[in-house]
Amino acid sequence: LDATEEPLRRSLVLVSDNITNIGELISHLQGQFGFLAAPRVPYLSLDGFTLPPSQPLGILRDTDVVRVHLVGQQRDSAAVAAASARTDE
Repeated sequence: LDATEEPLRRSLVLVSDNITNIGELISHLQGQFGFLAAPRVPYLSLDGFTLPPSQPLGILRDTDVVRVHLVGQQRDSAAVAAASARTDE
């Protein structure tokens, strides 16, 4: 991902039930958008707070806007993704 890739700056992502924590969500996003190349290390944030990979996905709500940051680029932020957290049925 690159901050200049306008179509990817804001994306809506459906999160499957088998993703249980933030680290798995990061891996899913890496696969979806192809930002696997080192040294660009991704992390997520919500309302200015970093989301540690070990946190359960339940920390997110359906309307949360999660920012994807890639460390190792000149510009730290690369995309914005809206994450849809699982809801109890």
